[in-house]
Order: sequence, then C-alpha cells, then structure tokens
Amino acid sequence: MAYDGASGQVRTVTDLRGDGSDGWAINGSGISVDCTRIAISSLYGATQADVDTMLPTQHIWTFASDGSDFRRLTPVFPNTGGGRNQFAIEVRNPSFSRTGADVLYGYGEYWYEGTTLKGGSGIWSVGAAGGKLPALFAAPSPCSLVDPSVDPKSGRVAVIHNVCAGPGDGIYLYAEDGSGAPESDWVGIVIEGTPDSRDKIAFAKIAYAGGASQLSSFDCPEALNPSFSNEGAPSSSSAAGRRAPS
Repeated sequence: MAYDGASGQVRTVTDLRGDGSDGWAINGSGISVDCTRIAISSLYGATQADVDTMLPTQHIWTFASDGSDFRRLTPVFPNTGGGRNQFAIEVRNPSFSRTGADVLYGYGEYWYEGTTLKGGSGIWSVGAAGGKLPALFAAPSPCSLVDPSVDPKSGRVAVIHNVCAGPGDGIYLYAEDGSGAPESDWVGIVIEGTPDSRDKIAFAKIAYAGGASQLSSFDCPEALNPSFSNEGAPSSSSAAGRRAPS
C-alpha cells in the first residue's frame, strides 16, 4: 500500500497476485533512496526449479513504485539440508544501498538437533539490476547477522548481531562496502566494587564498546569518582547494553 501525505489517499501498489496465486506474505521490504523502487522478500513468483528443491524459500524482488517492472534478484537456493530436522532457509528484510545499485538482505539456514535450534545467518548483497549472483556483504562472524539498515547519506550499514558465540550481541555499524571491522553503538554500565547504599552510582563507569562515542563529558555530581572511558568495556565485565547517542 502507498499513502499520499498531501491528499490522504491510499492506493495498492501490488497485491502479489501476478504469479496467478492469491497473494503472498512479505518478509521485509525496503525502498530506494530516490523512492523509485521497492524491494521485498517473498515466496512470490516461484519457478519450477524452486519447487523442485522441495524447500519453500523467499526471494528478493524489486519493482517500480507504481507496481510495475518486477525483477527477481536472487537465484534458486539449493536445498542443502542433507536430512537435517526441519531444515529451512530464511531470506528477509532487504535494504537498498545508498546508490541503489545493490540490495542487502539477511540469509539464514536453520535446523533442529533435538529441541535445540541450530544454524545462523549473514548479510548478503545482490545487484539491483538483476543478472548477478549474490555476494557475502561482510566477513564471516561468530554471530548471526540480521536486518541490515542503510544510512541514505553515508551509505554505512547498521546490522544486528545476535546469538553470538561469546560476547558481542548488539547493533554494529559497517562501512558501505562491508570492509573493515564494524563499530559497535551501545554503551554499558559497568559496576566496579560494591556500591554504597548512600550513593549507588559511586562505583559505576560508562564504557563505550568500540568507536568514537561523541560524548565529551559525563556529569554526575553526586558520584564520588565518576569516570568515562572511550576505550571499550573490559572483556571480563558484565555490561547492560543500550544504544549510544549519535
């Protein structure tokens, strides 16, 4: 659906019935910076080759903002389950790059071992014009990477890290091309020693987990020894995550 803020009118862009079906659910969508194209993840438009995998899998499609010119960007994903219990592929939440030349999306493979969910996901990129194979956006990580979100001005990409093998859950900021180490954007409250009941923040400090925090001061006049660190929280500490101010 599209909403015209000036007129208040609502119109249907597409009902995803162009493949002869009754329509399909969407597993995430994005719009290009110039607002001319929309990207979706959906089971729409499955080919016989898709059906032959015996694995219903979403694909990335784009179309013009008037609902015309559908383009499928992702290929047939092979069924690599190999007898794994409830093996599934999830393709979700596409996001256009700053230039509109590429679409980023999450790709994950999951299965169960007993009652435990296994597998993980990463961020991939595919050409928005079609005709190119997807490429891994960022280097492999000990975390599952999901839900890319592109800054339309800088092109940098925010990605959620979760289900990490060790510390690292949170939101991270990647370079436009996915190169280099990502910056974290959360802060944590690190408790040092035993807080005094008269001044419970006396032994706390704010530590920023990576990158320049853009915080120039920390004002806590009631604390005995407040301190601020830009160097990142020590790995042995326990920190409660929050988004850092931008």
